[in-house]
Amino acid sequence: MSEKELNKAQGNIPYIGKDLDGDGIIDTIPVQLSGSIAEKQENWLSKAMKESYHRRIDEIVDYVGLDKMFMFLTWQDERPWNDLINPNLKFDSHFSGRYTTAEGGILGYYAYPETPPFNNNLEIRPHKLYEGTGNTPTYHSRVATKITDVGSTLGMILAKIKREGTIDGQYTIRLYADNNGKPADNPIRPMKFFVDERQCALLNNAPSDYEEVRIPLLHSFTITRGEDYWLVLEYLDDTNIDGDNYVQWEYGEVEGGKRAYWDGSEWVVVEGESHYCGLYSEDVIWPEEFTVLMPIKVDLNAHQRTLLWLNGLDEDGEVSSGVFRLRLRYGYLYGRVYLGEVYGTAFFTSKPIQTSNWTVVGLTFSQYDNYKKMGIYANGKLINPSGYVQRQYKPFRMGPGGKTLSRAGDLTIGASMSYLRTMYDQYRGNVGPLLITKKAYSEKEVAELSRLMMLNYPGGVN
Repeated sequence: MSEKELNKAQGNIPYIGKDLDGDGIIDTIPVQLSGSIAEKQENWLSKAMKESYHRRIDEIVDYVGLDKMFMFLTWQDERPWNDLINPNLKFDSHFSGRYTTAEGGILGYYAYPETPPFNNNLEIRPHKLYEGTGNTPTYHSRVATKITDVGSTLGMILAKIKREGTIDGQYTIRLYADNNGKPADNPIRPMKFFVDERQCALLNNAPSDYEEVRIPLLHSFTITRGEDYWLVLEYLDDTNIDGDNYVQWEYGEVEGGKRAYWDGSEWVVVEGESHYCGLYSEDVIWPEEFTVLMPIKVDLNAHQRTLLWLNGLDEDGEVSSGVFRLRLRYGYLYGRVYLGEVYGTAFFTSKPIQTSNWTVVGLTFSQYDNYKKMGIYANGKLINPSGYVQRQYKPFRMGPGGKTLSRAGDLTIGASMSYLRTMYDQYRGNVGPLLITKKAYSEKEVAELSRLMMLNYPGGVN
């Protein structure tokens, strides 16, 4: 009995890519199988596909290199979904339970919004959260909450706040050291500062209802594990701030927590309570040059839908919405980058792209390349822009007397989300693994990364 006949008799799956009976023809798995053989075929194919997914993910990581990897969200674990490289980067639904993942797609797993509703998105979650909730403080010109035992470099903070009345002027949240159980007299000074010595990001508005507002810090701060610090909400000018017009910072009971308020002459500490806040590491801060690649699949005809949305700081240090945007609009792919004093190319693709099947869309941007600031891609191919093109380049200045690059860290997948947490242009399709690198790759490199994502998928990059 030949090896091929023996396999058939025993119900085993015939080998692939091997001439088992010497007839000069490479034998493959039969198209029609039944019973236990069909089950074995399904299990074999599932195992082979998983091995292909894992191998290609490893090849992508090797191709990029850990030093150039900013984020690789593969959807392989349970929610909240962790970045493959950095477990401090976690993503979750803005509204609980409205995004889920499934096995399949072109690289193992993909995420999609439940239907209905569509009003949801995915956003980076903080790696430590003090969730004191339920109470609204009375008016104080300065309020504070204690943080401790973090041991990381702080790059962005979250505060659940709302406005009471009208906010006339700017406010901020600063980091203070602890002084005998209370905030110290002066905020911690960063290693770098703007030419006018601004040390903090500024806000000039607040939501009408409590929302989790994210504030990228102008500069990172190292938080030593085991030491106490304070986050202090205060106004740059409180002339028109009073009991009818101020920013409310929600608080509640937290075991071991401390909050404080300024009574006009000293800090008054309240034990066992904390203001609602979250802490983000420096890892969330957007690189100065990058490549974004993400497989998508959506039936899209007329509406504008946002794939990626990033809030950050403008050149004046104010929190700003949509400094980076990647959208589908009437079937056209649209990209925009606005980081501080650099306004990148903003344009639509010259023709609609096909997204009813899995398509890898991408965007590259370089802070320093004034010749080709931005590129936009579909399935590894650079697409020439058409119609709407804007360029405004200014020299990037660093060092004494120069401005640092404005920072961005509030990333949303699948919707536009202002820093006041207003959501619109929700995406209504599937999202495959999201890859973001710290390098603006060339056309050849983008094609290779897209090929690894789309390997052997119909219409993909071969």
